[in-house]
Amino acid sequence: LLERRTTMMRSFLRTFGRGLFALLPTFLSVYILIKFFRWVDDTVYSVFHNLIPLEYYWPGMGFLAGMLFIFFLGLALSNYFGNKLHIFIDRLFRRVPLVKSLYTAIQDLTDYFSPKGQGQHDSQVVAVTWPESDVQTIGLVTRADLSGFPEGIKKEGRVAVFFPMSYQMGGFTLFLPRERLTPLDMSVERAMRSALTAWMKKDESSKSGKK
Repeated sequence: LLERRTTMMRSFLRTFGRGLFALLPTFLSVYILIKFFRWVDDTVYSVFHNLIPLEYYWPGMGFLAGMLFIFFLGLALSNYFGNKLHIFIDRLFRRVPLVKSLYTAIQDLTDYFSPKGQGQHDSQVVAVTWPESDVQTIGLVTRADLSGFPEGIKKEGRVAVFFPMSYQMGGFTLFLPRERLTPLDMSVERAMRSALTAWMKKDESSKSGKK
């Protein structure tokens, strides 16, 4: 009887775990989206609450207004005067002490991942073999030309390679000789996503190939 109960409990836990792990990614994704939705909604409403009486406000109006604002901002930036205004504001922020450091860092990061900047940076997924060992690490080439770097950094034949850390938004950058790099047929998005989870998930193409 005890053995039967143990078997039933194991079966229950196994089935429960299967359902839990199937639900968790969907639940967390929806939870984060709802949190983001509410944050945008509350932020926009806090700006325009004097213009919109509470009785005329309905949940989601702030989010919709924020999305429309971003859309029309994109339209404005596509014409001459809007683009000139954006350049003026950009230069202004880059001249303000302290603000300049934060603004340029965020600007460089958004430019790196934006569709506009995809063809302008040197990003490439590479495998790096460490000297005198068979250890390999996958990184991203973030800069193929080190000209302009301060004295003391060897520039000839070297590139900047960023190695993202697993399960956190961090990493480190090394300046390595180009001959140590092996280019990989892999997108930056897939490399970043796989690095975030310590490369635990198998590639979908390799799964289908085995079948």
